[in-house]
Amino acid sequence: MSGDGLSELGARELMQAFAKAAEPRWFGAHCFRRLISGEDSGGRVALFDFLFAKGFDLPAHTHAHEDEAFFVLEGKIRFQVRDEHFDAGAGEFVKLPRHMSHSVEILTPSARALLLLTPPQLEGYLMGSSTPATEMAIRNPGTSDIESLIQASAEYELEWH
Repeated sequence: MSGDGLSELGARELMQAFAKAAEPRWFGAHCFRRLISGEDSGGRVALFDFLFAKGFDLPAHTHAHEDEAFFVLEGKIRFQVRDEHFDAGAGEFVKLPRHMSHSVEILTPSARALLLLTPPQLEGYLMGSSTPATEMAIRNPGTSDIESLIQASAEYELEWH
């Protein structure tokens, strides 16, 4: 791909980027596929297709470098931003700016969302702290260790509250 990033992706390049997303990965009880890498976008964004499991919630945390956005495809997700709670369902978009404390709670047995990171620095954390999965599926939250995921995030300047 030539040019300076995602804004210049043509249909063929976009389909090639999605085709590279074939490998699902476990992130705790959740599963994701990377649709667009930071490299694909010229360092501007990373896009993931996430399948979230109820019961494996992400505690309050703050990103030092990234804005995070969710487009909910299925299910319902509760976001807490500072002291405010709000729920998002299918077709709703939520933007979480950097430096703003937030948490994520899955309200339905599972939820699916597109996750956009800009810039894509946390892509390294997601890829490095996940393991290959055979299919997009959720697993029992009791089999996953949130503490190890929190420890793995230190180099990415995630602050957990």
